Amino acid sequence: MAQTIETSAHLWSTKGGADKLYNLFLRQKADGWVVDYTNGKRGGTMQSGTKTEKPVSYEAALKLFDATVSAKTKDGYGPIDSGVAYTSSEFSGRATGLDLQLLTSIDEARCNALVSDPNWCMQLKENGERRAIFVKDGVVTGANRSGLLVDIPEQWTKEFAIFGNAIFDGEHVGDEFAVFDLLSLNGEDMRSDVFAGRYLRMAALFDSEVDLPPLMRRVETQAGYSTKSWLLQYVRDKQLEGVVFKRTMAPYQAGRSDDALKFKLTESATCFVLHQNIQRSVVLGLLNAQGRVIEQGNVTIPANHPVPMLGALVEVQYLYYTGKAFEQPVYLGLRADLRREDARIDQITRIKPANATEMASA
Repeated sequence: MAQTIETSAHLWSTKGGADKLYNLFLRQKADGWVVDYTNGKRGGTMQSGTKTEKPVSYEAALKLFDATVSAKTKDGYGPIDSGVAYTSSEFSGRATGLDLQLLTSIDEARCNALVSDPNWCMQLKENGERRAIFVKDGVVTGANRSGLLVDIPEQWTKEFAIFGNAIFDGEHVGDEFAVFDLLSLNGEDMRSDVFAGRYLRMAALFDSEVDLPPLMRRVETQAGYSTKSWLLQYVRDKQLEGVVFKRTMAPYQAGRSDDALKFKLTESATCFVLHQNIQRSVVLGLLNAQGRVIEQGNVTIPANHPVPMLGALVEVQYLYYTGKAFEQPVYLGLRADLRREDARIDQITRIKPANATEMASA
């Protein structure tokens, strides 16, 4: 009888300007074998699925595994040797029980006022995907902004195990984890501590002689007027996404918070796809205050992105919102970490003044 062993394949494609991963897993389950997969943009949220609805024989699973690798190879995928392989968890999508603190948008006037306010510190807004990292008895898992388990780079599960028991809040940026808050360390829940205290604990961790994970870094954070002014100007000069303000003496508050604010130089909105057009574009939709679907015009889908399906949640960058559509919309990609009810008109803050009244009555 042939030897039966679990195996995996980690494939990478840059075809057509893409940067996406496809991870395939042959593993034992119950009294048989299954072939599971994760796929998605590198550094983003990985979608999980299975090629086998129920366990099959090892021979059948291996044949399916090899056939899938072959098909992906013909489609332009090749082996990835950078070490960025992703976990595949049957628990993906389950709730972790942790509600993350969400940022509230502010305008430029409020941003400028907070730069000179000593009660607030400023952090660089990373252009990644929100990620919480849980370490429990050396076992490492990740969650998205909704508190649901997601697959993370396998390298993280090995490197972050050194913390034993801890919870970090941050962003998944490319292959790195950019941490901006420390919620628990050595089993001590610090969410009731003020941000200044939590940040000092995190800074001490980075400044210690402990060999931290190579793919873990601290988000740029400044507290004084001159250094906050410098960081804001740096973001403008480099045309980065924006900055975040944290009230230094506030505890970690779950949900939308007045103690955690964001100012974005480029604005974006989460919409859902109402229709697919004949060419590479889709019609966008948002929910108004009454829950009614309002059409929001079109956005072109770049060649390095697949055309999203009907009903999919997508992120769209824009210059201004007119009350009926987005000016200069740019498609950024899928949003698998949000729900349909999050795609609301009231998320939009960058509105042309003449259209503000019209939007409010939509």
